[in-house]
Amino acid sequence: MFSGYQNRMSRKRATDKIKDVLPSTPQKKVEVIEEIMTSSPRTRKLLSDRKIVKTPEDERQAKTLQALANDIAEGLQEIKG
Repeated sequence: MFSGYQNRMSRKRATDKIKDVLPSTPQKKVEVIEEIMTSSPRTRKLLSDRKIVKTPEDERQAKTLQALANDIAEGLQEIKG
């Protein structure tokens, strides 16, 4: 995996700086991080390539598979019942 940093220490320094300025409440922190993650198409693409966030296609596929699993479970319950 490609890293934008020369070494681990420079990445840790950058991470520590960000942690210091993020809001302290979890809800606000999530909103800020979500805005950063979704504000740029390039950033979204890199995050989806690293499997950190799902693409819209992945989300649709997960919903379809969940619906299929629910249908199978209901069918098995009817057979048993």
